[in-house]
Formats: sequence, C-alpha cells, structure tokens
Amino acid sequence: MTMYTLKPPVEKMIRSGVVYKLTCPLCTACYVGQSSRHIQARFREHIKNRGLVKKHLTQCNITLTDDNVEILASTSRGEGYLMTLEALWIMELKPAIPSTEAGC
Repeated sequence: MTMYTLKPPVEKMIRSGVVYKLTCPLCTACYVGQSSRHIQARFREHIKNRGLVKKHLTQCNITLTDDNVEILASTSRGEGYLMTLEALWIMELKPAIPSTEAGC
C-alpha cells in the first residue's frame, strides 16, 4: 500500500539540514558542503563572499543558478550528524573545489 501525503514537498532552495553539491556548469568541477540553514542563504554566501567557490566561479567566468545545486542528503539529527554526512560525501565524490584553503 502506497502512502500519500497532503503536504507539498519543500522547495529545494529553502530546505535546511542538508548536504549539497554545487556543480560548475562550465567545467563540471564540484563542491560539497552542508548547511543547517536554508540552502538559499548559504548559496548566496558562496556567490558573494570571498572563498574557494567564488574564486573558481571567477576563474571560469560563470554564475551559478539554482539548477547547479543538488541535495545529496538531509537530516534532522543535528549539526554533528550533518558534518559526518558531509565528510562521507566528500570522501565519495572527491570534489575538485575543496572545502577549505588547506585542501588546495
């Protein structure tokens, strides 16, 4: 028996407690991150603030859109579990854009 829900799905960019992947549409390099806040807020920070994602986007002369964001996992178990999920996805995908400067 299939269970149906009356509750509409939460729009991707306003989901929180997620591990996400940003993919450069030009060279397909990716970045894996996590956020306990709405993805939209974190996405804006990547685009506006100095950091490795912004640096890569500038080098490729490209702008990301919502279409370049993919949710890999979600949890409501807290920040520690979210960070563990992020680490596992980074080990699995080996993203070309590192999470920290030390990874360069």
